[in-house]
Amino acid sequence: MGSVDPAGSPAWIEPVTGAMSSTTRFGWSFIIAAGVCIAGCKSTYSRTSGLESVEQSGTMANHVKSVLERPFGRYLGFLRISDESKMAIVMDVVPETSAAHSGSMRAIMRVHLGGFGSSEFTSFYFPRIESGFDGSLSFFGPDEGSQAVNLDGGRIVDGRFSARLSYSSGETSRTGYVEARLYGPGDAVIDDILSIGGKVPAIGPLSGEYTAFCDGHQSVLQLEFSRWHRPSPDTKTGFLPGAVLTGRLGVVARDNCPDDSSRCVQKIFRAGTFDPFTGQLALRSSTGETMCHVSGGAVNCDSCSYSRVRPLLGKDSDRPATYARADVTVFDTGSGVDLERQPATMSGSFYGYLHHESTNTYQAASLNLTFEAATATYSAVAALYFGPASGNEFVAYRLDPVPARLLAGPVLLDGPGETFLILTSMGEKGLAGIWYSKTHGHIGTVSMVKDSIPPLMADEKLLMPRLGGGYSGEQWQLDIKVASNVSERDEDFYPLRMFGDARERAEVKKRRLIQDGTFDFYTGVVALRLDDGRIIVGKVSEPGLELFWPPWPSLGPVLNTQLVQSFFRVDSAERKFTARK
Repeated sequence: MGSVDPAGSPAWIEPVTGAMSSTTRFGWSFIIAAGVCIAGCKSTYSRTSGLESVEQSGTMANHVKSVLERPFGRYLGFLRISDESKMAIVMDVVPETSAAHSGSMRAIMRVHLGGFGSSEFTSFYFPRIESGFDGSLSFFGPDEGSQAVNLDGGRIVDGRFSARLSYSSGETSRTGYVEARLYGPGDAVIDDILSIGGKVPAIGPLSGEYTAFCDGHQSVLQLEFSRWHRPSPDTKTGFLPGAVLTGRLGVVARDNCPDDSSRCVQKIFRAGTFDPFTGQLALRSSTGETMCHVSGGAVNCDSCSYSRVRPLLGKDSDRPATYARADVTVFDTGSGVDLERQPATMSGSFYGYLHHESTNTYQAASLNLTFEAATATYSAVAALYFGPASGNEFVAYRLDPVPARLLAGPVLLDGPGETFLILTSMGEKGLAGIWYSKTHGHIGTVSMVKDSIPPLMADEKLLMPRLGGGYSGEQWQLDIKVASNVSERDEDFYPLRMFGDARERAEVKKRRLIQDGTFDFYTGVVALRLDDGRIIVGKVSEPGLELFWPPWPSLGPVLNTQLVQSFFRVDSAERKFTARK
């Protein structure tokens, strides 16, 4: 495994070169340096064929010095919400296109249940940051009807960030205090970050299995957390919009159990809400609402304290994901089209790969540029693919027109959808840049060549797979169909419309319809909603999918231990639903 240069040309693509003016080079190096700060890589600058590029060298001291000169980068820390609890946060502060001259910037902040790499989180996008007369920073979130979130009194001093968070939804308002450090390599930096807030415990993830012994009975509580399409901005959703909580309560030796020694379903929770500021957890079932309180890693319901004994999707780490790239071979960039900054040469389709630094996966990507002579602008459409770029599973992003003159330097491409990117270099053979998500922040580097789809000369297992197709498990078989999508809102992290069916091997004639699905491809978490109300939660894995399959949604069935099952991808020629022998 090699280290990552989050701003220079990735090791798997031939560096983009081309003549640039000294002014242009200054602009490029500024944006590139900002990208370096995001992942905390050590860096110095060297001129390569007239282009300032980032090299993996230098000392930690030089890195820290360069980082402290500008506020851009990735910050890790905690949101203190009370004297008894805090929440892990990851925040990316990003320069605008003209940041080299005006200092304007934007930010994305994720607030996690669990560690910095937890898939249970909510995110806030701040498209506008203003500086006050006293030097303080104010982060303004988008206008979302009845909901609003802002960061006030922000300070960035010596790589340390602090601000007051204010959140409101309808008549409910919450406040907290954010403290974070600029993220850099090394255990000493991480240990310093983890010490923020002292010994106040961080709120952990909700998903998992909990046990308790109450009223003379052994009880089991199972919870699953999944992220879905956010509702209308005018809908009052609480601090975790788009989050869906499902689960069930099982007991031993109840009247509705077929076997006195079995844990059987007593309550089915089809929905729930969690307020981390108060610790209140409300779980809704057909018999009403069960009010619980989360504290110290335990869930307290009806005078019974449930302790978490098992996570749902693997061990939750309090440390951030490692930015690592597997060693790959440089691929042939093709014909080497001379990309002079002229409409005839800049217009066209570019293809390449986005490297997801937190998951160390590659994703096929494309960018189409069209010159509009009447307005002297370029219109742009970007796309991310699941499987090869020649496939039909993709999410498209319409980007706002860009004045042609801006392509002479670093340019930020943005639109109404969930992503934006900064093109950091455009040369003889293609272009490169940094990809951002408005719900996840800094994703990684993207490099493309013109008019051809280059091969990824790396392990094919590193390429993000298509999601549609057949999957076979020990008890169930799935047939997932996927329709491509256009991202049209800031929160549209879900890229695909999913449907299909699921059949139980023991009774293949009984079919459950997959009515909807969500795939957070930045974390690899997938969820499927069946027509009987069950939500299947899991992750994309090397063989196919790892899914937790809840029991039948009725009272009485045996409540098995909450463990994920492997589903292996089945080729279309082999996709036959047959009863298990």
